[in-house]
Amino acid sequence: MGSSRPPGGEEVRFPTADGISLEGVRFGEGSVWVVLGHMRPADMTSWFDFAAVAADQDLTALTYNNRGYGASGGVREEYDVGTDALAAIHFARRSGAEAIFYVGASMNGTAALHVGAREDLAGVASLSGVPSFAGADGMGSVGAVAAPKLFVAARDDGDKWEFAEAFYRASAEPRTLLLFDEGGHGTAMFDANEAELTRALLEFLVA
Repeated sequence: MGSSRPPGGEEVRFPTADGISLEGVRFGEGSVWVVLGHMRPADMTSWFDFAAVAADQDLTALTYNNRGYGASGGVREEYDVGTDALAAIHFARRSGAEAIFYVGASMNGTAALHVGAREDLAGVASLSGVPSFAGADGMGSVGAVAAPKLFVAARDDGDKWEFAEAFYRASAEPRTLLLFDEGGHGTAMFDANEAELTRALLEFLVA
């Protein structure tokens, strides 16, 4: 899994609060940003196709590699998804974003809820998120997320659909739950449900 820059993307770098340099790719020039956090063991390239679609809708999409992935600094096994997600959000804000969404898959689906309770965001989406991961407390945070929330999972992905339902029950409006019969984990759900998942995410981002 590489971190090659696709056509139309601009390579960027930004620091975390604990001094790790993360790499990212920015798509588009819109004032509304969507920060896209990858699952493991995938990297930010798993979001490139959707990022390009979002840019076509006048959004700015920022994909990034967590510490230890691609050309980001740090050690992969020393996960701190909450700190990495906050770094990406703060970079978007420093870059002029007027509104910021955070969409995360798997480990970053948990980070989405963690940062959503701590930052002024336009919305958060969690794809196959788990209750907690590496210090990011999704279940403990979801009730404090005031922004719109989208929870997505597939029923053939073990207990992840149950986690999505639990997040939904523990959260306040506005909230949406989308469950697929099949599709697997995180961004792998695009393989079996590309049109529906893309449409759901875009509707969430432009509503």
